[in-house]
Amino acid sequence: MLEKINTKKGYNIITILVLIITVIFMFYWIGQKEGFHEDEIFSYGSSNYKWDNVFQAAGKSDFLNRTIEKYVIGDSIGKTIENIRYYLSNQDEFGRLAGEIHSGDKSVWKTSEDAREYLTIGEGDVLNYFSVYYNQSRDVHPPLFYILVHLASSIAYGVFSKYIIFSINLIFFILSFYIIRKIFILFDKKWLGLIALVLYGLSMGAASTVIFQRMYMMITFFGLAYLYVNLKILKNNLEITKKEKWQLFWTVLLGFLTQYYFCILVFIIFILMLIRFIQKKEYKMLKKYVVIHVVTAIVGIILFPAAIYHIFFSYRGVNLIENGRSFGQTILFYIQRIAEAYSVNNILIFALLALVIIGIFIKFIILKKDKKKIRNLYSYLLIIIPTVLYILIVSKMAPDIEAKYAMRYIMPILPELAIIFVLGISKIFENKKVVYGLTTALVLVITVNGIITNEPKYLYRGYNNYLEIADEYKDLKFVYAVDNAFTHLTSLPEFMTYDKSLIINMNYDKLDFLKTDEEIQSEDQFILTIKKWMNVEDTLNQILEYTGFRNYEVLLDQEDDTGSIIYLVTR
Repeated sequence: MLEKINTKKGYNIITILVLIITVIFMFYWIGQKEGFHEDEIFSYGSSNYKWDNVFQAAGKSDFLNRTIEKYVIGDSIGKTIENIRYYLSNQDEFGRLAGEIHSGDKSVWKTSEDAREYLTIGEGDVLNYFSVYYNQSRDVHPPLFYILVHLASSIAYGVFSKYIIFSINLIFFILSFYIIRKIFILFDKKWLGLIALVLYGLSMGAASTVIFQRMYMMITFFGLAYLYVNLKILKNNLEITKKEKWQLFWTVLLGFLTQYYFCILVFIIFILMLIRFIQKKEYKMLKKYVVIHVVTAIVGIILFPAAIYHIFFSYRGVNLIENGRSFGQTILFYIQRIAEAYSVNNILIFALLALVIIGIFIKFIILKKDKKKIRNLYSYLLIIIPTVLYILIVSKMAPDIEAKYAMRYIMPILPELAIIFVLGISKIFENKKVVYGLTTALVLVITVNGIITNEPKYLYRGYNNYLEIADEYKDLKFVYAVDNAFTHLTSLPEFMTYDKSLIINMNYDKLDFLKTDEEIQSEDQFILTIKKWMNVEDTLNQILEYTGFRNYEVLLDQEDDTGSIIYLVTR
């Protein structure tokens, strides 16, 4: 029986079986997902909405877009270019005009169709990639992920569904599965690769990556693909074939156009490869390797020049390194996120990984003083060093964020951690039976423990209760009180349900207009949502005062990630 399994056909059958199980695992958890983080809703809106990248309270677009539409966009391309040149030379004038428009902003009533238009592709929007490109140039991320979301949304014409981005993420998960498999074949340890695939594929970290409606599964794939190509070059005595040249070009270019954190992995691996080229005096291949990366970088900047501002000058760029946070605390914070991803104690995962890494060095350098084996160490270092340094750099660069949302920043190296763990055990022990037995046992314990005791992030359990209230009271006006211009996005599915909605920014809007607003004053009751992190009592009292309503009833106040309280307000 074992002889039949231990064949190419047997290996392929088991690989497919593991893949099917992990895919079913992902479908189960996306089925459990009820609501969305505001960034997830932004993924849809920024990809599909031609007026703006945010669902604005004061109209279809913000004051900047309205200023551009009014004063910059001309009757012809020539006139538009002329206007652009003029306002680039007269930025103070442009600022004055924008200020005038902004000063007149006030919240307006939105319809359910307005919300649907933000999230879905409608008539005239199919394959409108100009809007996608422009929206991302105003954001802090490159456009490739959003281009794919726009494409998938165009196929699902007029429909908003969590399965749209899930389908994109699932494809890149399957591609990542394939690359992990290829990495272990490269190390001549294909059966251990299946164990690593189980460890990663059935982890809560992998499930969180796939169900989270952002670009992190894509960057995970491109990071793995770039690592794999470089490992192939190492294994091939630093020879770069035509095939590998194009693989480097496309993985770097597409990874760069997916998420800028990809550049961290590329930079570290690039430096390590340069060192190896110099050590081996392979200067011809060194030049070829450098030229490929330089050309790719130039092409990337030409395709998306806004990246220069995003990376070096935006609030989410390299300046986040100087964020003033304690380095030790942030490292511990992200070690805890890794522990959550694999459902183990943070001290245990740190100890296990440290043991594996140290074991690899001991195996190669102390116990086996063999030059060939020491050379092979470089392949392991190419996985270990970028993974460790990525965690350290991200610990300094990632923005301040609550623990329940922060796993996103270490998602791209979760597969590498599984690879290091499994490969490391294989180098510590000589006996294959011990290696397979111990690795399988540990992975099964970790995996089963995670499935029983843990669940992915970004499920937003309990959000269906908000939708049930929206469906019950959909004919009433919906007033949404918030203290910023973004976090109301998490409730866009409710905005699609209510007939009419009004977003009030308590830090900006003057509420006097509520006294004479025909929509609200013609009603005997309305639904009010207030974010919990605000001064809820003060906000409620202000809205009651300006609307003239006196009574209220709490319809929903539950502990969940949405952070909202829903009231039925009556006269």
